[in-house]
Amino acid sequence: MTNLEIFDRIVHIMHHDYAGFKDKATWDHPDAFRQQVTTSLNTDQLSDIIEDYLADFKDQHCFLYRPNHTELRMPFFTQRYQNTLYVTKTYDKKIPVGSQIVAIDDHSIEAMAQLYKTRLDTNIEHQEWSPLLRKAHAVTLSNGTTLPIKLSKRNNPQIRHDYEQLSSTTGLMTLEDFASAIPMNHLLEEYDEKLSQLDNLIIDVRVNGGGSDNVYYPLLNWLFPNSTTLNTIFNKIDPNIVQETNYTPTNLRNRRRIFNEFASEDDQSTQAYLNSILNDLKRHEHAGLAHFSDSFDDEDTVIYGHAKPTHVYVLCDRKCGSSGDNFIHITSASPKVTIIGRNSAGVIDYANEAAEVFPAFEFWYPTTRTTAIDQGKGVDNIGYAPDIHIPWTPKMLTEDVDLNYVLKNLIE
Repeated sequence: MTNLEIFDRIVHIMHHDYAGFKDKATWDHPDAFRQQVTTSLNTDQLSDIIEDYLADFKDQHCFLYRPNHTELRMPFFTQRYQNTLYVTKTYDKKIPVGSQIVAIDDHSIEAMAQLYKTRLDTNIEHQEWSPLLRKAHAVTLSNGTTLPIKLSKRNNPQIRHDYEQLSSTTGLMTLEDFASAIPMNHLLEEYDEKLSQLDNLIIDVRVNGGGSDNVYYPLLNWLFPNSTTLNTIFNKIDPNIVQETNYTPTNLRNRRRIFNEFASEDDQSTQAYLNSILNDLKRHEHAGLAHFSDSFDDEDTVIYGHAKPTHVYVLCDRKCGSSGDNFIHITSASPKVTIIGRNSAGVIDYANEAAEVFPAFEFWYPTTRTTAIDQGKGVDNIGYAPDIHIPWTPKMLTEDVDLNYVLKNLIE
């Protein structure tokens, strides 16, 4: 395929197969980007143009992925506080954690925020600056030093799924994604006895890249006090809201491809779950955007409930998205759960991704939408709010303020 054919194919998908094609029909401007697509572009240059085009949809579930390519990554990550970007994690010794970035390419943070106000969240605490920093050349620190931004290759970090006994009555579970049922099942099997004896369970999903909702369903048994079903929970928190699917041949083909990959790597329950979804997509293949009463629905999943742990405290912030968003939303319905921290990412109104495969990369996009959008209850780029909001401050770079708040103020 030529570069232009690839670009036009992605535009076609966004206009026909993407779940938000009706909601965002006037949001994009493909002609402006099409003029930039030439035969001489290499893969990186073409990817940059496509990602700039996709940015107008404001949907983090739309992205390019290069499975056999070690991506050039940002050397550091930041959090905005007032008119400064604080480095929260780094791979560059010249820009250590705690460094204060006051300018990007000689423009103040306030000026950059105004210049890119359509790309940044209005809530300063919720802003993600990495996409802007990736395209910048240099940053200026508070001490006056100007340093270049050097993107670098590195391996993906190890994803944590672990449990720590903090005291005889309190445990801490860290879950950094819901990508596979295997680590979750192992964790619950290994610590079954300890969970059944806890007064307090703290679950840290402040970094959680999501995955699939069915992965955390077994954990819900410990987070609700009594037997119930997902349907009962959703009727309580989301009455009259359903999930619509964009049924198209392209989406059936593209979801089948990635399901085959995931199913081969996961357990039998996950394989059965994915097969049910595929059967539904096949049954209504040409229906377009719709919800059917006979569609695959996991909301009849039974939650058995346990008296212990007596109290559950979930730590959340803007790095918890997709299925992580849903986890926050569902667990907030439990009388024994308290959410602490900051809003989740808000990457869930459009979900259940498919992947169109091109020679050099894959294009991932959502195939479902929630009708919460029609009721003005969408949360994309907003997230779900915690029960107890703890504002982000630079103090969090040297102290786990959220965890300490729970230990000092909520656990008796």
